[in-house]
Amino acid sequence: MNKLTILSLLALLGCQTAGAEASIPVYFSEYNKSTSFFMDAMTADTPADFIAMYESNWYFEASLKNNDEDSKNVSSCSDLVSSIKNGYTSLNSYEYGYIYASNHICKSWLELSKLSSAKKSFLGDVSFDKPFAKKAPPQLALVISNETVERLATAASWNEMFPVQRVESLSSEQAIFYSEGSIQKLTLMAKGDYNNDGIEDILLYMENSVEGGSYSSVYAYVLTRLSPNAPYTLLKQW
Repeated sequence: MNKLTILSLLALLGCQTAGAEASIPVYFSEYNKSTSFFMDAMTADTPADFIAMYESNWYFEASLKNNDEDSKNVSSCSDLVSSIKNGYTSLNSYEYGYIYASNHICKSWLELSKLSSAKKSFLGDVSFDKPFAKKAPPQLALVISNETVERLATAASWNEMFPVQRVESLSSEQAIFYSEGSIQKLTLMAKGDYNNDGIEDILLYMENSVEGGSYSSVYAYVLTRLSPNAPYTLLKQW
């Protein structure tokens, strides 16, 4: 084997190694749990696992109704999401909050199944702290009044909507943000390429409440960064 052939083989091996190293696997956090839906908790370590959870039957049934007062029972995420999309809501008013949150979790499982390995990442070290709120999009803020809706149209960041006064860290992937009467619990659910552009994105789950009130809501977000120092860009919200 001559020297040129050896160099060519080494170059090819180097390219293959670099390509392998460039692949960033999908990451799912420990907070992707299914214990509230199934008698035996299902493990979600791959995108395919989330499809399985989305389609599997629960150990219980949820009662729904539509505007014509027709009622039905659903016992899987796929049935729940499609029913709500077709105009159904909770049959019992006291279960509305649970049905609402379950629908968001189910939709999140479906979105999590779309993640794939990324080729590059600009996320860096994602830390849920005050600086994060300055880089996150304004849609993460709690918007419950006409005034905040108007502010959302011009604000450049979450912190610009409502300056974060305090952050309570629960773990490296979960924290509670306090600002002007709002209490927002943010959880990192996963990291991976969501929109097939080769760039790593992040999926977040937010639980909202207010001090001294009964209001509550949940939202999920897919964010990305297009360069190391860029702010986070919102790709999708539900």
